[in-house]
Amino acid sequence: MYVKWPPPSMGIIRLNTDGALNSNKSQAGFGGVFRNHKGDWVMGYTGHHQLSNVIDIELMALLRGLQIAIMHHLTPLEIQMDAQEEITMFKTHAIQYSPLIIDCRFL
Repeated sequence: MYVKWPPPSMGIIRLNTDGALNSNKSQAGFGGVFRNHKGDWVMGYTGHHQLSNVIDIELMALLRGLQIAIMHHLTPLEIQMDAQEEITMFKTHAIQYSPLIIDCRFL
């Protein structure tokens, strides 16, 4: 199987994020990578947290990525996530996860 990641347009930085939770929900981790229009790695990050569901972890990965992008002036920024449920929450203003979503929107 051949898989190719399409880079962002010229002048755009793309942030790819992901989060994971082990099967017994005792360990959670997240991370992300910033790449330029040539697909070159610009910066990456990882972290762990005591959150107990994958939605929170995915949102934490995004929040940390946004914080890093602001800190390092990585703009304009395009975000790519494989977390459709979280993307829907942003579009529908979901209340259940509002603290993390509000933090992301604020940035």
